[in-house]
Amino acid sequence: MTEAGGIASIGLDWKALLFQLANFGILLVLLKLFAYQPILRVLEERKAKINEGLKNAEEIETLRAGLVHEQKKALQKADADAARIIERSEARSQEIVAAAEEKAVKSAEAILKRSQTQLDSAVAEIKQGLKRETLQLVALATEQIIQQKLTGPADEALIAQALEAVEQGEGKVRS
Repeated sequence: MTEAGGIASIGLDWKALLFQLANFGILLVLLKLFAYQPILRVLEERKAKINEGLKNAEEIETLRAGLVHEQKKALQKADADAARIIERSEARSQEIVAAAEEKAVKSAEAILKRSQTQLDSAVAEIKQGLKRETLQLVALATEQIIQQKLTGPADEALIAQALEAVEQGEGKVRS
């Protein structure tokens, strides 16, 4: 056996090593052309989709934050509007109550005036009736005292004089 020196001493064959290196180079070129480039393309597309998804998520988060802010503003506006409506309603109800009270007072005053007028009328009517009865009683009493019936004008004059005397507290009738 011949002794080989260098690389052959460790059991490597130059021809096989070069053949393997050439095969590895060809495999590397084929993988780069047919596998590595498509895988890189798919990875780039995935990366772009992920970046687009993140960008969309950020936009959605921004929109959501804006909508939350708008919702808060709308709720505050609705609360303010509701408070104004309540204030106006309370003010209006107070106005209505005040108007009703005023109307009730005026109505009560009108009823009181009508009642007073009716009462005054009734009192005047009763006084008139009492005056007539008194005149008749006085005429009857006078007739019995005098034992004769006086004539109409003389009778009325005598009765009026008697009433006048009674009203003045004299109690005596002038003849």
